[in-house]
Amino acid sequence: MRPRRTGTAPRSAVATVCRRPGALLRGPAGLLVVGEGASPRVTVRRLPPGGWGGPGEIVDEHVNARLAPGSPWSDRADVLMLDCAHRPALAARAADGVLARFPGCLVAVACTADGGCVAAARGGARVRVTPAAGERPATAEELAVAASCLHAELVLGGSWTDLRAICLAVPAGPRAPGRGRVRFRPDPVPPAGAWPGGRLPA
Repeated sequence: MRPRRTGTAPRSAVATVCRRPGALLRGPAGLLVVGEGASPRVTVRRLPPGGWGGPGEIVDEHVNARLAPGSPWSDRADVLMLDCAHRPALAARAADGVLARFPGCLVAVACTADGGCVAAARGGARVRVTPAAGERPATAEELAVAASCLHAELVLGGSWTDLRAICLAVPAGPRAPGRGRVRFRPDPVPPAGAWPGGRLPA
């Protein structure tokens, strides 16, 4: 069983965002995603070429919170996570519903049963993020880091359709000992209503 988020921000992680040729933002980007522990606030820094050559420039700051009844962060979050495991078609609808309910949210993410998620952005962008071939299912914390990377990509002026892979290096913890790396494959998907019967392919 995948662990549930506690409502706090993801732990620190290094992410490599790989983009397709001809993307609006050029080349791979090394990002350092830093959570503040007890707070859902997240800082994203762009690492200099070569990795750990310095602290990096801050390119995004946002609130990444789990949607939960009574949470004080739901109305203030930039990224909202639904951590129930949905089928992809239902996940897309659920993410759309979160955007409609919370106008201050830029990115809504609904987890899927295959260890990935469907993310929806205000403005219409949709992407299904799945572990790459041969990769294990992602933990809830790793999906939260991936969601923060998707938010940062929009803030930087990029497009989710340009994404080819997101590779994470998350410090191993007691919930996932020795499982600190995962590679995601983002695939653009249309809104649920664009498919016959309003359903996305499973």
